[in-house]
Amino acid sequence: MAQFLFTHLAKLNNCKDWEARSCGTAAESFFPIPSGVHTALKESGIFNIEHTPRQVTRDLLAWADIILAMTKGHRDFLLNQYPEFTPN
Repeated sequence: MAQFLFTHLAKLNNCKDWEARSCGTAAESFFPIPSGVHTALKESGIFNIEHTPRQVTRDLLAWADIILAMTKGHRDFLLNQYPEFTPN
């Protein structure tokens, strides 16, 4: 959901080179997008929603200029599993 909202807002604000990639700490590719997420995104003007959940990887973290975690638990997991991405 965050990826879709970010991309939508970036486009609305002419931030053409801004890109987001979503991944999770417990994501599985067979997880469906919850109906509530579809509803919330449609209410924000986002209608074409195709997404396959994917697990976080070093490559995805290395790609990012900024890494945002949804919860403290997610952040702690990332810092523990990928200490090379610990902020200075």
